[in-house]
Amino acid sequence: MGEYVPNVSNGVDTYSVREPIGVCAGICPFNFPAMIPLWMFPVVVTCGNTFVLKPSEKDPVLAFTSASVMLAELAMEAG
Repeated sequence: MGEYVPNVSNGVDTYSVREPIGVCAGICPFNFPAMIPLWMFPVVVTCGNTFVLKPSEKDPVLAFTSASVMLAELAMEAG
């Protein structure tokens, strides 16, 4: 699983391998509470890893409306 691209530049080839590496962590900044986890989460889970998300302590936390909580609820619903 992965891809190989020859001659990306002069004498440079690139390849990617999709392998589980275990546990991945995402530490999110306060100014992008939804965008950053949604960049990290799909890639980590697609590769078969466990994902630990730590939102910023400066995120506005309303009663269960945080982006991190919503993402966790969707993951639990999906199984």
